[in-house]
Amino acid sequence: LKILEADKNKMENKNLIDLQNLDGKALEICIAQINKHFNIKFIKAENGEAIGELELEERHKNLFNIPYGGILFNLADCTTGMAFISLGRPGVTVSATANFMRGSQNTSKLICKAKVKRGGRKLFFVRAEIEDDQGVILSDFDFIFSTLD
Repeated sequence: LKILEADKNKMENKNLIDLQNLDGKALEICIAQINKHFNIKFIKAENGEAIGELELEERHKNLFNIPYGGILFNLADCTTGMAFISLGRPGVTVSATANFMRGSQNTSKLICKAKVKRGGRKLFFVRAEIEDDQGVILSDFDFIFSTLD
């Protein structure tokens, strides 16, 4: 993987991924960045599938002691993105649909399972489900990603 060191005055030493030379190392960098910023740990990210886990903290919960919908959405976005990127093509989220089916007050962890369902030349369709640590499905999502190449 070719890593470009950005202009230190503009980017403050951040590393960028060279989109023309995307390989397995790029996935590792993406996983490390997501873990650093969002504390999501990836159990799997390969062949169009990904599993991400988030250990819940008090800051992730609303007044009803259930995880905020935005927390679930973020977990789904990151995990579906990892499923997509695991195919070796750079891209971004174009559209997403969320269905929040139930809240869970008695869970310590959220688990998101994502899988690329189909793709064409530019657009890829990825499905995800989030469950609690008891295996109860809390929400599902449909994402569309567009390639950058």
